[in-house]
Amino acid sequence: MRRRRTASRRRRRKAHRRALHAQEQALRREEEWRLEQERLCRQLRRQALCAKRHQRFVPQPVPRTWGAPPRSWSGRLLLLAVLLLSLCATHVHAGGSPPFQPPAEGFQGHRGARPAINLEPGRSVPSKSPTRRPPSPSLLDHTARVLAGHWAPGGVASGPPTSGASTNPVPSAGHPRVAPGSLAPEPSRPSMTTPEGNRYPGTGTTFVQDDKGGYLWCERPDMDPALKDKFKQMLAKHDAVFARSLKDLGCYSGAMGPATIDLVHDRPIWQPQRHHSPLELKIQEEKCAELRDAGIIVPSASTKYAMNVTMPAKKDANGQWTDRRYCCDARPLNAATKPNRYAPPTPEQLFQRIGDA
Repeated sequence: MRRRRTASRRRRRKAHRRALHAQEQALRREEEWRLEQERLCRQLRRQALCAKRHQRFVPQPVPRTWGAPPRSWSGRLLLLAVLLLSLCATHVHAGGSPPFQPPAEGFQGHRGARPAINLEPGRSVPSKSPTRRPPSPSLLDHTARVLAGHWAPGGVASGPPTSGASTNPVPSAGHPRVAPGSLAPEPSRPSMTTPEGNRYPGTGTTFVQDDKGGYLWCERPDMDPALKDKFKQMLAKHDAVFARSLKDLGCYSGAMGPATIDLVHDRPIWQPQRHHSPLELKIQEEKCAELRDAGIIVPSASTKYAMNVTMPAKKDANGQWTDRRYCCDARPLNAATKPNRYAPPTPEQLFQRIGDA
């Protein structure tokens, strides 16, 4: 009985090993097929790229068109004759018809005698027949007038301006006929920034340091002196709202008591100190001394919560990247903080509350 169980157990093990081996063989064949397909795709892409490069550098034959110059002398002579004929036709067309001459006194036409017409200065000859259209300017006239600068508005070529005609272009429909120099330029408003985004206080601006309050005044020529004095008096009256150091700022000491942070667990959130350069250690000592003198932090030998600091670059008072910002990496503490699930008021609700204030 024991031998039968052992034999059946061996058969099951062998069948399991054969199944695993077959599965491994199938996976290996599938991986080999995938690699072969990738190799073929890379080869096809390489061949297509080589063919495209070869086609790019192979000179292509230029097809013969009407714009191509003739190769034989007979074709060149024929082209020259066509050009000469076109120039002659243009010259004849540019000549036009002779100017209108009034009929002589006592002239009789085929319909009988007609009275003589006395021409007065400034009057045209009456005629019942349709007037003859003036000859249209030719291509040579257009070119000459464009080169001379006599081009009428609207794209129609015109002759040189007469003594009584105006040389100003005719304005388009909907615009008043005003000479360009008749309107006074609108004074430009002062701007604090340039098109590139840099701060530009304006021309004639000076900066003055206040001895009492330490403010930096921006003196501009377009400022109202009375308004400037009123603004200075208001700042001097409410000087206590400005903090010039962390010690002046201090900590909160109101009726709500100290602030607390609710965590999801009581485990310590502590990080070992990272490696810092001597310059970063010096900056850290200066910043911590400033916070300690202001009463914001206190020294501690052992605590459950300790976070590393980061000191990215920061601009100084002159706009140069020479200062450092002292920050704490509070991401582990933020991850363990209980979220405050409440709906803050929207701007519309706030405006509705203070609308009648």
